[in-house]
Amino acid sequence: TAKEVKANQVKTTEIEEKTEEDERSLFRLEEKLFHMRKQSKMKMDAVQDRLDIAKEQLLIVEKERREGMARVEAGESEVRALEAQMKAEQVKTEEEIADMIAEYKRLEDAFFKRNEKRMMAVEASI
Repeated sequence: TAKEVKANQVKTTEIEEKTEEDERSLFRLEEKLFHMRKQSKMKMDAVQDRLDIAKEQLLIVEKERREGMARVEAGESEVRALEAQMKAEQVKTEEEIADMIAEYKRLEDAFFKRNEKRMMAVEASI
């Protein structure tokens, strides 16, 4: 009947309008999703860049720390070598002083013995 055809045409029109509206809504959602993905990728790229920079800085800091530790160890080694050298010089100096004192005492004893012989010779000649 004409009434049913008219009702079907109205329903068809409503369905077509609803379909078009749903398609536009879907298109907007897809567009929004595209922009969100694009923003997300940009943010991820920025985070990755910062992470790469942080890793590079960490490598630099670790290298400087290792170099600093090497300088400290080299300095400590030099200090130990200097301390050993100073100790050896101290021992050598103490030995030289002991030798000088021993030589002085030997000379002193020889002088006193010679002086005693002279004094005896002087007394004997008096």
